[in-house]
Amino acid sequence: MDTNSKADSFNVTMFFFIVVAGLLLFEIGFATTLYNSTYMTVFITNTAPQMIFANATPNPALPGQTITARVNVSDANGDTLLVNITYYNTTSGAESDLISLVLEGDFYTNNTFTLPATAPVGTWYFNTTISDGFTTTINMTTFTVNAVLSTRIDNSPIIFGNQTVGQTAQRAENGTYVAGVYSENINGFPLVLNNTGNVLANYSINGTYLVGQTDGSEIIGIGNVTWNVTITDSGTRAGKIGLTTAPAVIAAGIAASGAQNVYFWIDTPTGVTQQEYRGNISIETIG
Repeated sequence: MDTNSKADSFNVTMFFFIVVAGLLLFEIGFATTLYNSTYMTVFITNTAPQMIFANATPNPALPGQTITARVNVSDANGDTLLVNITYYNTTSGAESDLISLVLEGDFYTNNTFTLPATAPVGTWYFNTTISDGFTTTINMTTFTVNAVLSTRIDNSPIIFGNQTVGQTAQRAENGTYVAGVYSENINGFPLVLNNTGNVLANYSINGTYLVGQTDGSEIIGIGNVTWNVTITDSGTRAGKIGLTTAPAVIAAGIAASGAQNVYFWIDTPTGVTQQEYRGNISIETIG
C-alpha cells in the first residue's frame, strides 16, 4: 500500500470518530430519563377521648333538687363521641340508669336527674362514660349533698272529742257529741311524725296546759294529758307518760322517710265547767 492510500484511510477513520464524538457531545438522539417508584405507609392508632372539665350544679345540693351535669371532652382523632353518665350515692349504689348527655356548644349536658327526697348526706358522684367507637374511658365527678332536717306531722291536731269530768286516760277520738265514737282516721291517735329529711331524726315532746276558751281562768293541767308510742288500755294511766313543759324523748334514730306514732289520752278533772279547752303540744326534731 502506498503512502497516499494509508493517509486516506487514516483520514476517514478520524472523521468517523469526530462525527460520533460530535453526536455524543450534542446528545442528539441517544440520551434518555428513567423513573422508579415505591409507596409509603403509616397506621394511625386510636387516641382515647379525654375529659377536660366536668361539674354538677347545684353543688352542694339538697334532696329533691334536679342536678345538671356538664362535661367537656376532646378527641385527638376527631371521632364522633358518645357521652353518658350514671349517678351514684354515698355508698356507691347506682341511683340512675345510663343517662345520655346532649352536646350544646362545647359542653355535653343533662338536667333530667332529680335527687331523691331522702338522698343521704355526703359525697355523691357521677361516672362519665365516653366512647369514640374504639376506646371507652370512664371519669368520676363528685358533688356534695347537704343535710336537711325536716318533719311532717300527720293526724293533727289532737282531738279528744267530748268528754265528761272525772274520767281517767280517755283516748283521743273524733266524736263531736258522743265520747268514745271513733271514725276511721282519728286525729291524735296516733299523731304521726314523718321524717321528711335525709338524716336520722330524734324526737322530743312537751306541751302547755289547756285553757278554757270561754273563761280563760279555767284550765286543765298539763299533766292530765298522757302519751306513749304504743297503744295501752284506756281508763288507766298505766303504761302512759305525763306531758310536761320540759321536752321528753319520744324516739331516737328515725331514718329518712321513716315515721313515729305517738298516742294521746286525757284525764278530765272535776270542777271544770262546760266549754272548749285548748292547749299546745310541741314536737322537737334534732338531727
